[in-house]
Amino acid sequence: MTQIPDWMLSNYFYRDMSPFLRYAAVPFLLLFNVSLLYIVVLLLYATGVWSLPNELVVDLLAQLSVIGVLSDIVLVVNVAIIVILTLVSIPLFFVVRDVRRTLERFGLVGGEDPETVSDRYVEAAQDVFEAHLEVAVFIYGHTHRAAVTAVDDRVVVNTGTWLKRLHRKSVVLGLLPRVFYPSYCLNYVRVYAEDGAVVVEYEVIDKELPNELTLLERLLTRRPSTGPPIPTRTVVEADGLSAPTWSTPRSAPRHPPPGTTAADHHRTSRVPLRRAHGTTHPRMAVVTSIRHETGGNNPPDSTAVYV
Repeated sequence: MTQIPDWMLSNYFYRDMSPFLRYAAVPFLLLFNVSLLYIVVLLLYATGVWSLPNELVVDLLAQLSVIGVLSDIVLVVNVAIIVILTLVSIPLFFVVRDVRRTLERFGLVGGEDPETVSDRYVEAAQDVFEAHLEVAVFIYGHTHRAAVTAVDDRVVVNTGTWLKRLHRKSVVLGLLPRVFYPSYCLNYVRVYAEDGAVVVEYEVIDKELPNELTLLERLLTRRPSTGPPIPTRTVVEADGLSAPTWSTPRSAPRHPPPGTTAADHHRTSRVPLRRAHGTTHPRMAVVTSIRHETGGNNPPDSTAVYV
């Protein structure tokens, strides 16, 4: 929700705006940051503090011929815009603050960072682990960020989502709207008992990435990374291993997670499990998070199903 205003601006600029207006604005937006430096150079020259930077800029633009003249025009226009914005910044500040309060009231900006939300679910899992020493695995969703994470001697699983995800990426230069890269991660997790241990297998079904970006969006950004690889097989054991180890699973998943290598495809993470008093094997809990109607940012309630 908090990225909706960004996504709307990006969608309008790169897809719905008149091509004439868009490509006319691109040079000014690309050189906006350079224009800020140009203002500093002009101030140093106008105050007599240091004239060398201005002389170097003038010489460089003169050597670029027509391109230099066009660049000079863009810089001058940007400088004029920056001066105007500076003059109206005080009343504009109050307008922006009022608009932001309205957007916050509707939950469109100012929400928690997704990483912070994920941390809260991991903390909820730790509470379950502390209350039930026989629980080996905590499974949740909602954040749409697939993960298999070792927490102390247990495992926390985020099931991710099969919906299209959008990854926000800043442009490499200038003051242009951010680009949203689409992707899919058709993953699933299998949790089962095997030889006195609990096994978590993570698999991904291959799906071609959607080709939705315009040429301008691809030129202005670099494709975002897929994040750290997720182990294809994680084993929670009851024999007290001192540290996680990696080995080849009995049957490797057919489709490795995106961003993994051939070696990653065969990785198994082994995690020791504290054995609860009176139990002979680790047990697993499937935990469902419940969103409260009065506030989506409340901690999740947990329902544990033991196997």
